[in-house]
Amino acid sequence: AQDAMTIGEIARRAGLGLALERSRRRAEATAQRLAQLQRATATLARALPMHEVLDAIITLAVEETGAFMGAIYEVSQDEAEFVLLGHSGLGAELAVRYARVPVATPLPIGDAARLREPVFLQDRSEWLARYTIEPTRDGVRVVDGAWAVVPLIAEERLVGALTLSFPASRPFDAGDREYLTALAAQCAHALDRARLHTQVREKLQAAEAASQAKSQFLANM
Repeated sequence: AQDAMTIGEIARRAGLGLALERSRRRAEATAQRLAQLQRATATLARALPMHEVLDAIITLAVEETGAFMGAIYEVSQDEAEFVLLGHSGLGAELAVRYARVPVATPLPIGDAARLREPVFLQDRSEWLARYTIEPTRDGVRVVDGAWAVVPLIAEERLVGALTLSFPASRPFDAGDREYLTALAAQCAHALDRARLHTQVREKLQAAEAASQAKSQFLANM
């Protein structure tokens, strides 16, 4: 009986140790994601011109998540199609083929836009269970690992979408999903600010050109 109790106590303690180790790993992962979001917030806050924002988003999205391929899209004013703004790892062939993607397309980016919700695919089997189209590059499929497509929404408006492809399968636990959703929200607001900055700059340039033209006209009178 004492041996049985000893074995039971060993098993209990081993189980407790495993539970504590899982809790420790979850806490470390949470702290790491928070630190990543803080870096993202600081980086995107400093970026204002569109090219800086795009570079920052792609760098943050790909490097901080472990993705090997990422793309940032802007939605057209009529929300009929996505326009590719920047990418990493996409390659020239895919960048041309998917430079413009209809929102109605039967692909994850289309579902993310229509549902206003992220689409997480753990592996190729999950992709094939939902979609009949497989992107290829040089005749070789690029859907082998996991995919994440997150809509970019600012002030309840669809601004664009962030697509990420991973080299291997990935379960996307609750922490992963929360992190990617929070990162996408920051990217959406940064993209919206950059767009506004561009519009203001273009208006100022137009006003300056008109003023110069008027001055030139008066000088020639």
